[in-house]
Amino acid sequence: CLKYIRLLKDKNIAVWFEKESINTMDSKGEVLITIMASLAQQESQSLSQNVKLGLQYRYQQGKVQVNHNHFLGYTKDSDGHLVIDPEQAEVVKRI
Repeated sequence: CLKYIRLLKDKNIAVWFEKESINTMDSKGEVLITIMASLAQQESQSLSQNVKLGLQYRYQQGKVQVNHNHFLGYTKDSDGHLVIDPEQAEVVKRI
């Protein structure tokens, strides 16, 4: 994002962030955009790490989450376990 903002600025084209009241043509706007981009990147990395740690914890507890929508012939029961879907099982048998 910053790369394109700078390319536009080099061509004397301003980018105006209305909600934040930031104009990229002034030096203050450039600093604010850089700081906001850095914070957004840090937040993204933090969220990614939290998701990975959460999945790792669930695996250690024996709770493996599988997206059952990609398994033809299976669905989940009320406890979240994979069970055979009788309607789709017929299709699987034909295959």
